[in-house]
Amino acid sequence: MTMNKFKEEKLKRQQEVFQYYIQHLLDKGEPPTASEIGRHFMVTRERARQILDNMVEEGFLIRLKSKHIKHYPNVEMFIKNNVENHG
Repeated sequence: MTMNKFKEEKLKRQQEVFQYYIQHLLDKGEPPTASEIGRHFMVTRERARQILDNMVEEGFLIRLKSKHIKHYPNVEMFIKNNVENHG
């Protein structure tokens, strides 16, 4: 797999997770847990956590620390990145 193909696959997965994230927030009023993301995408909770961490590092999610760590979408950053990469 070439580096370009790898980046495309990664971006596609991030888009899918981001869309699921937004839908979950709209439907339930709170962000999904790593376990919920894992079940939805049929990956382990640890892999879902890695995906979330990566999205935080890239600025697509904002991590808020409270009793439980929660991630919230950085919609502006996500749209900007997708427009620049696909526009």
